[in-house]
Amino acid sequence: MTNDPKKFDFTQSINTLEDINSWFQNEDINLDEGLQKLKEGKELIKKCRTRLREFENEFVQIKKEFAEENSDAPEPLPNGQGLKRVLFEDTEPNPDDNPFQ
Repeated sequence: MTNDPKKFDFTQSINTLEDINSWFQNEDINLDEGLQKLKEGKELIKKCRTRLREFENEFVQIKKEFAEENSDAPEPLPNGQGLKRVLFEDTEPNPDDNPFQ
């Protein structure tokens, strides 16, 4: 495993942890090998937790940016009747916005 979070393969780490778990299901366990597998599993769990926190932080940041970008959303109507929609604005259309050119 590498320490670079961009190169860390979360799926592969989970698969390795499942393999380690399966290994411990055998009746014949080599203690030395078992100790090594425990250490490897501990490190993988630690890296997976760190990567999950990073994913969560990225998700929260994206959600925040999305909310900021959409802060010009329609205003709610009084007495909860839905959203007030602006169908046409009093501005000239931008020729660059035409998708059919």
